Amino acid sequence: MTRTTEDAFWRGKTVLVTGASSGIGAALAKELARHGARVGLFARRRERLQELARDIAAEGGWALALPGDVARREDVSRAVEQLAAAAGPVDVLVANAGRSLRGLEETSAAAVEDVMRVNFVGAVYALEAVLPGMRERGRGSIVAVSSALALLPKLAGSHAYSASKTAMGRYFEGLGRELRREGIFVTVVYPGFVRTEMTAGNSFMPFLLEPEDAAAIIRKAVERRRPRLVFPWPILWLGRAAQLVPVSWQLRARRRWLDGRRREGASA
Repeated sequence: MTRTTEDAFWRGKTVLVTGASSGIGAALAKELARHGARVGLFARRRERLQELARDIAAEGGWALALPGDVARREDVSRAVEQLAAAAGPVDVLVANAGRSLRGLEETSAAAVEDVMRVNFVGAVYALEAVLPGMRERGRGSIVAVSSALALLPKLAGSHAYSASKTAMGRYFEGLGRELRREGIFVTVVYPGFVRTEMTAGNSFMPFLLEPEDAAAIIRKAVERRRPRLVFPWPILWLGRAAQLVPVSWQLRARRRWLDGRRREGASA
């Protein structure tokens, strides 16, 4: 595994990544392991985590698969304990787990509650599990992966997803201002469109990034202890412009887009 000058920040640190089985989480786990971190991989899909751990080990890194559900408080606590026993107390938490909804699911209270529990409350469970140790040691890093849709509500495809990520951003940015005084640095990440399983069904993804590129951007922001990271920057300006477009125009454009999708489906 090639070492670089950034390794001084990560070498020897224990990192817990939630939502590590695919997408940004998997890419970030690999990225941090390459720079010397010991990475705990937390997600529901055991086989995916074990495969990722083997890939990291093959490159000379250290990783531990920790299957569990971030929406279950006891699963999160157990994963933190297992990782600490194997690699030492958690120095960096990457709260990345997320899920979305489509169509009529948006009107189901149970489905919306599940999204909030995975995307927001699960991150709080993870924070609760690692924060006491960080406070005791007087150091640590928290990485909360929100979404650019939290800043651009009119572009949101899933309203429940957008709402959960907005809650995450507000909560962790507020905590970050307080925890910084204790030597604990919080970076809230608002990524734009990244090619993942969750975005696979989207047909409109401007400024699309690969997960590996997103992971490198996030890593550098954590090293610099940036409190907020929005990328790629054009997506923010696109969203701000969208706020100026009348709702009636947006609805008309959406209807035309849906009609086009139906015609494509009929001719397939």
